[in-house]
Amino acid sequence: CGLSLHVIVAGTTNPNVEVSQVTVRENVLRDVISGKPTAYNENITFIGNVTNSQIIDNQIFDGSYIGIDLIGRLYVQAAEDDRYHHYGQPHNILVKGNLIDTLKPPEGGGTPVGIYLDGALGPVVIEENIIRHASGIYLNTEWTAWQEGAYLEPTRNIIVRRNQLLVDDASSFGLAMGYETWQNGEECFAYAEGNVALHNTVIVDQAYRTNLFMCSRDTVWKNNIFVHDNEDLANFHDIYREQTPGDGLILDGNLYYSPTAQQQYWYPEIGGFDSLATWQAGSGQDLAGIFAPPGFEDAAQGNLTLSQASSAIDAGVGLTKAVKDGSRTTQLPVADARYFSNGFGLQP
Repeated sequence: CGLSLHVIVAGTTNPNVEVSQVTVRENVLRDVISGKPTAYNENITFIGNVTNSQIIDNQIFDGSYIGIDLIGRLYVQAAEDDRYHHYGQPHNILVKGNLIDTLKPPEGGGTPVGIYLDGALGPVVIEENIIRHASGIYLNTEWTAWQEGAYLEPTRNIIVRRNQLLVDDASSFGLAMGYETWQNGEECFAYAEGNVALHNTVIVDQAYRTNLFMCSRDTVWKNNIFVHDNEDLANFHDIYREQTPGDGLILDGNLYYSPTAQQQYWYPEIGGFDSLATWQAGSGQDLAGIFAPPGFEDAAQGNLTLSQASSAIDAGVGLTKAVKDGSRTTQLPVADARYFSNGFGLQP
């Protein structure tokens, strides 16, 4: 095939048409590589107004570019008014239990990504996926979403939890939120908003960055494990770096580790810090965070179970707190409910 490949696709080109109750489950995709060297291939894709649907328990091996993609930014130009129109946005989506192992970039450039959200409108839950040998999870809203007449809601209200991301490519990153939502490297024209990352394990080797914030706001990262497993690279926790600072960002209870004493944490307008302690003091973020070996059972063999001696056990912080008595009721009001989802009718 000489074109870019989209192997399994569900979606619509009409935002007034809803595609719902789609399940993509237990498929095995191998060697999905187009005959065109510069092709940007995608293995499993939801496009446009797709709702109450799920991508679960699939396996993707030795493909190229993107493993799973939720897209809300595709446009067609209407000849009658010379304006752009969008196809709607995926929402109420569950992406769970997928294994993505080894993705290759096209010859024309680009970073292969395991799970990519471009204009997805939550609630969306991304949980318990394993991604190896590619960038991990990337929440984005590309600049084409703001062409005249085609304003698209930014990627927001996404829950990213309990995923394992193992990255060993020099151009890659572990977890990114809002990374490309700036214009000319200077100004945020949109933000990734209201997203949370919880209880994820991110291990990078050759990659320069473990994680990224750029043009994010109202975003929370709690109780994650971030490991940079390369003694030769100093700049390993580019955890928080924006072109234009947003607001409402909360980092707390995360564990950081690297075998080298050389560390760097970035914070907008302030710069870099050479240790977790100086970063905590200078930024006021992640005050319950710790720098310690995570204590995996056998990370070299992919077993990231925490050993009994792990510093991560009983560390971290509470996600939220109750604000009212919940006795004799099925409802419990909490201070911040964005950590939870109603299951979209797909989960108990």
